[in-house]
Amino acid sequence: QRPPLSLRVNRKRVLPGDYLKQLEKDGIGARRVAPEDTAITLDTPCPVEAIPGFAEGLCSVQDAAAQLAAPFISPMTGERVLDACAAPGGKTGHLLELADKLTLFATDISEGRLQRVEENLERLGLVAETRITDATAPVTLGGEQFSAIMVDAPCSATGVIRRNPDIKVHRLPTDIGYFAAQQVEILRGLWPLLGNGGRMLYVTCSILEEENDRGIARFVEDQPDATISELSATIGQATQYGVQTLPAAQGTDGLYFALLNKVGSGTWSSDR
Repeated sequence: QRPPLSLRVNRKRVLPGDYLKQLEKDGIGARRVAPEDTAITLDTPCPVEAIPGFAEGLCSVQDAAAQLAAPFISPMTGERVLDACAAPGGKTGHLLELADKLTLFATDISEGRLQRVEENLERLGLVAETRITDATAPVTLGGEQFSAIMVDAPCSATGVIRRNPDIKVHRLPTDIGYFAAQQVEILRGLWPLLGNGGRMLYVTCSILEEENDRGIARFVEDQPDATISELSATIGQATQYGVQTLPAAQGTDGLYFALLNKVGSGTWSSDR
């Protein structure tokens, strides 16, 4: 199937309802994915150059399922937030659009991919500190812990095969175990950077349980200060530990989300 082209409206620049009217005025058919949501799906995909206000930062191209991530983290004004494995920066921009005065670090292991994050932020008029970092062994970023961390982990990408059909040819059964082990190592590597009382959102674009619920279970078993919060969404279905969206069911990409909390002797606050 051909995937839809969905946009995320930048609420700092324009309201979703007003932007939908602008699309209609320009003869572009579109619909809201859910009431009061930032997600708008175009009836017919088109080049970004033809999307009104794209170059000016009024919107970004982002699947409706991916737009669940930043609200699940629910960043608050003044917080210190880490977006790990951030490229190409869609979720980075969304975090900054949701809250004011965030101190946000966007990291990725690839310099070239991190450049795409910087380009997207420049288009949106947003600012984040970008660092080349291996998430399995990150250095201290700024000397303080974070109140929230987003982990968009490398995965099999089985939830986005229709956008990347070569996955069906290039992926091997042995790849899944490799990704699953790497994902747990990333969680373990980033966990010390999270302050007490902080929250960590784990995201994959996989529909395989081995990379999703089972990975979360393996991590929590060895991490006594980690708990799992229940997530609910207007799209997607509940799993044992999180939420899974499926292309056949929702028409979105297949993404998985799980929200972890760090418990300790005190509650983390961004002004410590």
